[in-house]
Amino acid sequence: MNRQTRIIVATAGGCVLLGALLGLWFNRDAFGLASWMSAGTRLTYEIVQEEGRPWDDDDLRQVIRSRVDPEGTEAIQVRVRDPVAVEVCVPHAAGRQPRPSPQAIAMRLAGVKRLLEGLGVLEFRIVAPMNTTEATVMRTRLLDKGPAPMPGDTSRWYEVDREDQLSHHELVEHAGKKWILISVRPEDSMANGPGLPVWRLERAYPETDPRRNKPVVGFEFDADGAKLFGQLTSTHINQPLAIILDDKVLSAPNIQSRIEKNGIITGDRSAQEHARLIAVLNAGVMPVGLRHAPALEESITMDVSRADVLSLFLLGSVGVVGLAAILYAVLRPSRSTPGSEA
Repeated sequence: MNRQTRIIVATAGGCVLLGALLGLWFNRDAFGLASWMSAGTRLTYEIVQEEGRPWDDDDLRQVIRSRVDPEGTEAIQVRVRDPVAVEVCVPHAAGRQPRPSPQAIAMRLAGVKRLLEGLGVLEFRIVAPMNTTEATVMRTRLLDKGPAPMPGDTSRWYEVDREDQLSHHELVEHAGKKWILISVRPEDSMANGPGLPVWRLERAYPETDPRRNKPVVGFEFDADGAKLFGQLTSTHINQPLAIILDDKVLSAPNIQSRIEKNGIITGDRSAQEHARLIAVLNAGVMPVGLRHAPALEESITMDVSRADVLSLFLLGSVGVVGLAAILYAVLRPSRSTPGSEA
């Protein structure tokens, strides 16, 4: 092979290697190499921690990622800064997609903030009847002193998430909000907490209400949850069951029969509200709370993670070594054999 041919082969080999490395880099998310954070917004939240309650950084990061990006398709970055704050970096565009409009960016950020509200604590409790002496006393106390519970209470006031979802129940207005009286007796409740049986949701998913042919949120319990839910519903037939998320009542349908493994959360919600509810339920409970609004919101131009730097360095190193090997193999001088020279 003469020298000119070797140069052509070396150049072609180098181009192929460069093209392969560039292909790996621009498709690094698909190959799991790293995620590149394009221009975006950094939201910094103050952490609200209960004194004496331990929690894990990884658990908090996982729940936030699962809420904000349940499909894992966006380059969301979550950093816990000591025990006092957490940063959530939201890219304006994923990968090489075109930058969205300012209106789309504002809507996306509003959705992220909504997803980060509340711990994600789900409870099921029986609605208290309003035609009792206890209910009359509780109504007077709500109007005079507010909804705060007191020791020894067997019922308490819960805020209504959306009034139109509970229009068939007797609600009481206080401080510009609607409230509904809920029993907190152990036999009327299914909740997680100290000294209580442990249960959890297996999953939440989009479903269609067969009676109204409207979209609802379906949920499925684990084995322990199914057993407890079966006990609760079987002993309260024809009574309203409040479905409560973060101390707000989402809906309160009447129990018509024993229910165990599966259930639905009804309500005329938008597609975005359904998606948010499913994401929050599937993500699980946050180990600590976050302040309702971010303490700091700032634009970021480019935020490259250490994994990105490492992957870029490794790809560059492979490229340099590979190109050197090609050049050496192709351009090294041929060894002369005895008798080959004239």
